[in-house]
Amino acid sequence: MAGKRVSSQVPYPSKAIGDFLGEVGNLLQTKVYNKFKHVIIGSFNKAVLYLEQLNNDKNVTSEHGMYKDLPMMIYTPTLEEPVPQVDFLWNYPNTHPYMAYWNRPAIMFNDGTMLTMTTRRMQGNIDLRIFVDSQPEEHDIQMSFLNFFRGLNTVYPMNHITMEFCLADKIKMLTYDNNEVVLNLLDSNISHKLVKATNQYQYMIPVATTPQLKLTSLNDSSTFYGGTDFAEFALSGAIQYEIEIPAVLTLQTNMNIKSIEFNVTVNIDTDTGFVYDKFDLQL
Repeated sequence: MAGKRVSSQVPYPSKAIGDFLGEVGNLLQTKVYNKFKHVIIGSFNKAVLYLEQLNNDKNVTSEHGMYKDLPMMIYTPTLEEPVPQVDFLWNYPNTHPYMAYWNRPAIMFNDGTMLTMTTRRMQGNIDLRIFVDSQPEEHDIQMSFLNFFRGLNTVYPMNHITMEFCLADKIKMLTYDNNEVVLNLLDSNISHKLVKATNQYQYMIPVATTPQLKLTSLNDSSTFYGGTDFAEFALSGAIQYEIEIPAVLTLQTNMNIKSIEFNVTVNIDTDTGFVYDKFDLQL
């Protein structure tokens, strides 16, 4: 059995978060309510700047002006903390990452090297601000959200999407003599999947767990006196989410290495017609 162990934090976990939040926005404007004229991810100030740019664009014409391009939804995501029920010691590179070999399937190489990736289930919130033209439209949107999420504080599992981590074809390792050694994933048991978006095969680690959403609040925040630049009728609310994020990569090998260099990207697919040419290794 291989004896040298090295662990490293997965670089750029924000890629997984960003792709997931984009899919949430797509869900809200297609499945929940499909009549939004603007759906903006970011802060309230960013939304104002975006609409001002539209208003100043001579190629964009509006009969009523930019603030009448309603209804409009602004959603502002924040990442908070790990889900405590599944926050284990092997999820961290400075505690006991090598325990992952007992709890996660390993990518096995022909020379006996083992590679394991662990994920961390994180939770966060999405603040919603929805601006509309009239109170009846406000009620329509409010009922659409409540119908879709089955009221407040009910978990909505995002079963329609599949999340996978894509590894580069090769993993670089550095020995204590500063020599570079390369691991080729072709010599492993990892899944090789056809990605329909690019029509190319990539080495993938499918994630078996399901992201989830939960509508925690949705209230009338209309301004009946005074007014602002935006419409007087509005809703404000919040959605809580949970998502798996790649956290730690652990390598166990006979080679005398001190560090590893790798690249992990994320693929979120709403189509279940996947094609694998090796067995399905899932986290």
